[in-house]
Amino acid sequence: MILVWALTIIIISVLTKWGVNQLLKRQSVYLTRFVITVSCIFQFIFVYFLVKELVHYLIQAFDVFYR
Repeated sequence: MILVWALTIIIISVLTKWGVNQLLKRQSVYLTRFVITVSCIFQFIFVYFLVKELVHYLIQAFDVFYR
């Protein structure tokens, strides 16, 4: 699942870059800012879930050293 979250974040970044470049060619600055803002919000959410998955495995790894 970690790989899925990481790939989703990368895909969103690539699509955002492509979309922003297209909007900047049309000189649509306000729409570009909106797209970047929405993309960042989605990426923050996906990073939260990625870290949540990573912490689960880190706790299991540290539990091995504790015992």
